[in-house]
Amino acid sequence: MIYVNARFITQPLTGVQRYAFEVCIQMKKMNPGIIFLSPKNVMQPEWKQVLGVKTIGLLTGHLWEQIELPLYLRRMKRGLLFSPCNIGPLLSSNQCLTVHDVAFKIFETSHSYWFRKWYNFLIPKLCQSARHLFTVSETVKNELISYYHLNPKNISVTYNGIASVLKSKLDVCAPKEKMILTVGSLTNQKNTQFLIEGFLASELVKDYQLIIIGRKNGIFQSISIEPNPKIKWIEDATDTQLIEYYKKAEMACFLSLYEGFGIPVLESLQFHCKVICSDIPAFRELFSGAVSFCSSTDRKALTEMLNRIASIPSPTENSIAQLNSKYDYHVSADTILHQLKLHENCTHT
Repeated sequence: MIYVNARFITQPLTGVQRYAFEVCIQMKKMNPGIIFLSPKNVMQPEWKQVLGVKTIGLLTGHLWEQIELPLYLRRMKRGLLFSPCNIGPLLSSNQCLTVHDVAFKIFETSHSYWFRKWYNFLIPKLCQSARHLFTVSETVKNELISYYHLNPKNISVTYNGIASVLKSKLDVCAPKEKMILTVGSLTNQKNTQFLIEGFLASELVKDYQLIIIGRKNGIFQSISIEPNPKIKWIEDATDTQLIEYYKKAEMACFLSLYEGFGIPVLESLQFHCKVICSDIPAFRELFSGAVSFCSSTDRKALTEMLNRIASIPSPTENSIAQLNSKYDYHVSADTILHQLKLHENCTHT
């Protein structure tokens, strides 16, 4: 029996939760017998219904994950747990999990003190005890091996992909507008303030608008956005709103100082936005040939690149097709399910 830690349906939507839902819905199609478990404080009722999640226990958050979930699994006696959102119960040795990045270690200033303490305590122990690990890029895989001295054979790369709700809208074209888009949490790691300064110093400020879609989160050290008529900040965009901005934006900019993957980069390319990315390892690995790279610390270089917006190439159909063949939630779910079945069989023999 395979169980999934579906606590992600009780959390706000970010890239981590998107990955969890999309791979889980694919896994459910391949193996309808998978059981999804979560606390009762559900924030994503549609996901609960689609996955058929069973809510258990009285606690919520970390307490549910570390106490009630492993106790429930112990009563079931047999079964392998998959935790798709970085952490799982420390008391469950019979589990596999996805670690999306090590930002809490590499880019500490982006997270709150207690979040860093918790992750730096928990992640190494889970990485050592898990039967198998998954992650979202070769870059993060190498970081996990380096930091925690793990066996490369025990880590599989399961890339992010395009969410099903976005795929259904890719064929609907819209004229591009003088709009620059960035999507992501408002943290120092995302480097949004640097983008704002570069945009305001560029010639584009006369004719273009900068659209920032992202929310503040208590676990992150968030930035503040000063009111400006040329900048529009949307904290909680629906999928419908996000799709409309992807369709309209001429350019998308992602100047993060660190990433494990970068789902909005992939999404922007799908909607034929010109894309500027910071020159960091994960972006180089995943998107070379489809985006333009820029320094994430040299404001003059960014301003000059923005001023040359007309010469920045749009993604080609060939480059988009290549990305689609590699970054697909169905492929990732198949990899996860294969490993889960291998380790489930090992626990029963």
